[in-house]
Order: sequence, then C-alpha cells, then structure tokens
Amino acid sequence: MKPVILLVDDNSEILEFIADFLDEKYTTVKALNGHEALQVLQQDLFNLLSAIL
Repeated sequence: MKPVILLVDDNSEILEFIADFLDEKYTTVKALNGHEALQVLQQDLFNLLSAIL
C-alpha cells in the first residue's frame, strides 16, 4: 500500500503536475483550497500534507 499525501493548491494545473509526478510512489488526494483540505482531513488520515506555494 502506498503512503497517502494530501496536496493543496489553488492552481489546478500545478496540482495535477505535482500529483502526476508523485503518482508512482504515493496515492495523492487533491484539494483546491484550505476549506476543501479541511473537509478531506475530517474524513481521512494522511501520511503527509503539503501546501504548494
């Protein structure tokens, strides 16, 4: 089972680029803003959280 990472960024193109890059080694869950990220965090556990700046 791959570790799960939550990626958060308001730019969907960058979010997809990073997720595609990490896809081989990680399961990625994406959120487009902090509000979405908080909703996702209430439902699941993650090994790593990343806010892309």
